[in-house]
Amino acid sequence: VLVDMARSLWLRFGPSLRVVVAREGALALPDLHAEVLSALERDDPAGLASAMHRDIAQGVEQVRLALDRGEI
Repeated sequence: VLVDMARSLWLRFGPSLRVVVAREGALALPDLHAEVLSALERDDPAGLASAMHRDIAQGVEQVRLALDRGEI
């Protein structure tokens, strides 16, 4: 059930986040997906949780900044 919810939310939110990121030049931000994949490969649950948290926080911050500027 949770996986289905996550997929549904991502399908709704992902495209908007991509627009925000492209507008603000956030493409220059660190690619935290690589850290997520690395933690998975190392079988490092703590590292995975940390990388996922930082990745989500980075996206939320970009959306917050766009909202503050009235862009979305």
